[in-house]
Amino acid sequence: MKNSIWKKGLTLAIAAMVLTTSVSLPADAAAAAPVEETQETQPGGEAAPAEESTPAAQVEEAAPATEAAGQTETITPETVQAAPAAEAATQAGTGADKNTSGDDNSGSTTGNNTVNEKPNTSVTITPSNANALVLMDVGAQSPKGVPGDVVEVVLPIAVNREYLPSENYTLRNITIKPNISGSGGSSSSSSGTGTGSGTSQSTATTSWPFDVIDASYTRHLDDMSYNSTAEVWYKFRISEFAKKGVYPMNFTVNATVWRKDAANGTDITEDVTFTLTEYVTVVGDGELSGVVSNIGVLEIGGFADGAVNSSPVTSPGQSITLTVPLVNKGGHLSNITVSPVISGSLDEFPFVVDKLAYGISLNDMETGDTQNFTYTFMTSPYATTGNKPVTFRASYEENGITGECNFTAYIYVKDGYEDLSQMAPVATMKNWTLWKVKKEDEQEQKDPQEIVTTTSKVNVRKGMSTKAEIYKTVPANTQMVRLEQNEDQTWSKVQLSDEDTTPYYISSKYLVSSGTGELEHLEKTDYLSAGDEGVIRMTFINNSNERTIVDTAASIAIADPTALNLTTGSSDTAYLGVLKPGQTGEATFRVTVPAAAPVGSTTITVTNNYANTSMATRAVSQNIMIPIKQPMNVMADTPVIYGTPKTDEPFSVSLNIINKGRTKAYNLSITAMDGISMAETYYGGDVLPAGSLSADIEVETAKSGSFNGTLLISYEDGDGELYTQYVDLPVNVVQAVETMSEEVETEKKNGFPWWILILLLILLIAAGVAGWFFYQKKKKEAGDETPEETDGEETWDDGEEDDTASDKDEGDE
Repeated sequence: MKNSIWKKGLTLAIAAMVLTTSVSLPADAAAAAPVEETQETQPGGEAAPAEESTPAAQVEEAAPATEAAGQTETITPETVQAAPAAEAATQAGTGADKNTSGDDNSGSTTGNNTVNEKPNTSVTITPSNANALVLMDVGAQSPKGVPGDVVEVVLPIAVNREYLPSENYTLRNITIKPNISGSGGSSSSSSGTGTGSGTSQSTATTSWPFDVIDASYTRHLDDMSYNSTAEVWYKFRISEFAKKGVYPMNFTVNATVWRKDAANGTDITEDVTFTLTEYVTVVGDGELSGVVSNIGVLEIGGFADGAVNSSPVTSPGQSITLTVPLVNKGGHLSNITVSPVISGSLDEFPFVVDKLAYGISLNDMETGDTQNFTYTFMTSPYATTGNKPVTFRASYEENGITGECNFTAYIYVKDGYEDLSQMAPVATMKNWTLWKVKKEDEQEQKDPQEIVTTTSKVNVRKGMSTKAEIYKTVPANTQMVRLEQNEDQTWSKVQLSDEDTTPYYISSKYLVSSGTGELEHLEKTDYLSAGDEGVIRMTFINNSNERTIVDTAASIAIADPTALNLTTGSSDTAYLGVLKPGQTGEATFRVTVPAAAPVGSTTITVTNNYANTSMATRAVSQNIMIPIKQPMNVMADTPVIYGTPKTDEPFSVSLNIINKGRTKAYNLSITAMDGISMAETYYGGDVLPAGSLSADIEVETAKSGSFNGTLLISYEDGDGELYTQYVDLPVNVVQAVETMSEEVETEKKNGFPWWILILLLILLIAAGVAGWFFYQKKKKEAGDETPEETDGEETWDDGEEDDTASDKDEGDE
């Protein structure tokens, strides 16, 4: 009976312990127990807490466990994770064991034996990974603004019913604060140092887009229960450091979960921390955001940007006011300074630099703003015609970052300076002629005429009208003959030179009378000789079809002053003035050849200086060659005749030739003419200057009596030009008398010529030998000889001998 009562009492005690106290599990058993949680994903991606077990369930689940006799009681994790709030039971590392029965010791059933042991302090509670508070979807839009705007951030929050499933749960000590640090943390549903298995609820942000003004942004809420909602309001000013984009705003929530334990009449608390996230949109980059444009932010504005462009046209030497409209294509710009980029090239900066600095400051500009600035420049006189870029450099701060960019405006320079050195010559010498001034003894005497001189450069026309065709333009100080004037004496008919007798017309106001006289008598020539005075006339032409040249002047420079000099009183420069396209001008230079000038060609350099209407100058040089000669001065003395000239008989003549010139006489020769002749032409070779040549020649004639023959002397100069000179040869020729020669008289005294006798003798001997051979031949043909024939032959031989002896005697005689 006692045993039965004791057993019943022990059973009731164990049941009461299970209902009122936390079950202590061995550390290894709790760790090895399988975890079976049912979680639901919230719209925000947050996990719901595990289903909570009621006390009745704990009993039902604990009863089967007691049936295993002799083993430690095993309880499933559902009995451990009954609620998300931390029980007031044993926490890890604290060693405190809370027993609702008030007993210091808790017992366990092992078969029929009762064992008293100390409480198990190794029980750990796994926290929930769900948030106790969530943001409600009430249709509110995300805050939006530009840097500098103040935006309102509203947090409509509600209790998470899955976290606090009944009225027995209450959130207390609720605080909310924004995570201004910009880095999210890890929020979990349990406090303390327990190891949670939930996923990290962190949200990483790169920056905080608002200005921090208040010392604290923590908000405190009243207690919230099962059906509670609340709204938390914040006002933030978007920072100028903020960049355009969407920013997450993380709010950290700290609270304490209170759970009422109806069974034991106690409250269980749990501290929780979690994060709520909302988003804000920053429309533009702040002024201090550091965001800069990849390309130049300032550009020249057009009419589409509301800019007004001035007419950028200028000329050399003129000032131009250049108004440049700027448009901001970047972010907020401040501290704007603009200055032109000055270059040493007139193609890049066609203005005169007349200031030490050109920088100007502009007002701040927002994106899309347009602002004008104005400069006044003096165009360089050497600026060439065409479009010219004018580059400006701007320095600024864009969204707090210093930067700079270049932008270019354009102007047009008209009637610009022309770099004539890079262009084809415009004014050139068209032609030139050489004239020799005739000496007085060479001039033809004429009646005195009125001589007039031009006072300036003037046009010579073919008619008595300013609309008449221009023949040519003559420079100042040109002399000409005035033939007559019209009735009102406004026009003069003139003769330009002695060679050009065609009448032309010049306005009388450009002529001044120089008295009566004659024009110089000029003779066109190809060369000048020593002692000659020459006139060189040059015609210059403007080859351009559109450019007018001014300040045209021609000058000459003689290379060898020993060969050619300017005539005393003359100038080496002639002024031509303005030459319109296609117009010509004439320049005259007077030169003199020294008496001792070397023979050959001398060089004259002709330089034509001119300028365009922009006063850009250029000099064009050309060379001409003037042949210089020394006059040939070969003289012959009177010929000397030796003996008495007779007809058909040669007679000797001596001629002394002297070269009195300053140049050599080449290839001198002498021939006879006008009734006298020579067997061959006499060649005397070269005669040096100041040298002489004595020529001995034989001349014959068929004429008798007194007459003048002619000796023709011919020679060449250094250029091969042939010169001739005639020398009279007066002769008195007598008729020749016929007389025998001494040989003929001697032959008559001596008889027949001896050489004829010898010839006859040789012929006779030859005839005798031929006859003998002929006779012998006949004899052989006739046979034997008779005595009569032999005697006859001997007789013939004797006769032949007598004849021979007789001939010999005759020859001796």
